[in-house]
Amino acid sequence: MAWSLGEGVPSRIKYWLEKAEKRKKIIEAAKKWSPPPALGIPPKEIREPFTVILWGVTTEKVRE
Repeated sequence: MAWSLGEGVPSRIKYWLEKAEKRKKIIEAAKKWSPPPALGIPPKEIREPFTVILWGVTTEKVRE
């Protein structure tokens, strides 16, 4: 960084290493987490015609 900031500018390597370590812990915690369904429990069968025709949401797609 000296070429762009000048001589004697303190390095921020310690800051970035601490930040990287914190993010590694966050990623590990996220891998262990299983999120709940975003829209709740889906119905057993999709019968509403507008949902099927307009958006293509079928019972088979929901099961996938």
